[in-house]
Amino acid sequence: MALIPSSRYPAQTDAAAGYPQGKARNAGTFQDGTGTPLERDWINDLWGFLQSLLDEAGVTPSGTPDEVGASQHLQAVQSLIGDAQEFTSNGTWTKPSGAVWVEFMLVGAGGKGGNGVWGEVAPRGGGGGGAGYPFRCVLPASVLPSTMTVTLGTSTGTKQTVVSGGNITVRAEGGSDGQNATVGNAGNGGAGSSGGGGGGTLGGNGGAGGSAGSDGSNGVGGGGGEGDGGLGTRAAHGGGAGRPGGAGGVDPGDDGGGGGGGAGSPIGLGPAGTNGGAGSGSGGAPGGTAGTGYGAGGGGGGGSGTPSSGTGGTGGAGVQGYALIRSRRS
Repeated sequence: MALIPSSRYPAQTDAAAGYPQGKARNAGTFQDGTGTPLERDWINDLWGFLQSLLDEAGVTPSGTPDEVGASQHLQAVQSLIGDAQEFTSNGTWTKPSGAVWVEFMLVGAGGKGGNGVWGEVAPRGGGGGGAGYPFRCVLPASVLPSTMTVTLGTSTGTKQTVVSGGNITVRAEGGSDGQNATVGNAGNGGAGSSGGGGGGTLGGNGGAGGSAGSDGSNGVGGGGGEGDGGLGTRAAHGGGAGRPGGAGGVDPGDDGGGGGGGAGSPIGLGPAGTNGGAGSGSGGAPGGTAGTGYGAGGGGGGGSGTPSSGTGGTGGAGVQGYALIRSRRS
């Protein structure tokens, strides 16, 4: 319930874009009846809101008026909204004053795509990298230190995303790299929360994960798997649509497309996984493209059957991890 000032006082309020239910007005002269009256109902309307705010946040009023630096109403708002600290690079998390519960939402880094291989007879595409695993947990703030170090996983280094401090460590595992192709054998896709696709030509296997990537086939790299539908560690957990993995590379000369990378996790708001590079029969194999979306796997490099090239495409990089840490004061 809430008063509508313009309905209660139609002749004693003004219309204004910033006050869609009416704006208070001063009287033209003393007691001429044109000003907005000061009366019980609208004061109770305001007091009702403020008291509801304290009640919902579990704040007991002290009986002392609020002031800057000592406001229980501000404390109530902060308690209900909470604090959120997002990390897209390494940093330090600081526990907010008065925090009661802390929620960690992490994603490990995606694996890089495997390299394609050159071969005049049997070129093959590399496997796509698997996507990093998401992880979520809620801990009482009382067991956490005042600061914690946040280290995001990387495709080329340690793939785990880790938040640590005192005797507490929270981590999300990274996706596995796609397998490099060898002469006669396409690379398998890496495992992850969504698996990378297998390389093309005689089809490597799609990687395991929340949704496995598809196997490759002659000249076509397999597609990357879909991302988890929700937060979890190693399987789909519902709660939102999975994101499709990247498509595999395609090569009309059957030289071996790279496998698609696994999709980035919804926790990091990443879009679909990345495509693998296509094989080339006429001048060298393109590399796999880099992943898109936190934790996405890189695409596999294409194979090459061109004698002059002497090499297959390089696998694309996976995407770094991600961390979001939220706290509440009640």
